[in-house]
Amino acid sequence: MLVKLIKISEPSSNLRSNVSEVYINTDHIISINNAPPEKATTLITEAKQLGIMNPTISSVIISEGNRTNSIYVLGNPREIYNKINKSKLLKG
Repeated sequence: MLVKLIKISEPSSNLRSNVSEVYINTDHIISINNAPPEKATTLITEAKQLGIMNPTISSVIISEGNRTNSIYVLGNPREIYNKINKSKLLKG
């Protein structure tokens, strides 16, 4: 089952962060955590500059076969968890 999340990218040396919709296979999600403080501070500042009010940032670890990938998404871990469970419940 796929779940839609809002990904926020880390700013690079001369570019700003941006947000985009991503669809993640819920079977591949390994963990959801609060983003580390050093990342969260930067990403929250960037999100506010993009017009997002009171942003919270979570780190989602995804299995990609023989490796893992971490992405940062808008929302706290509980909100992300609830989205995942809601999509699984709708599946039946």
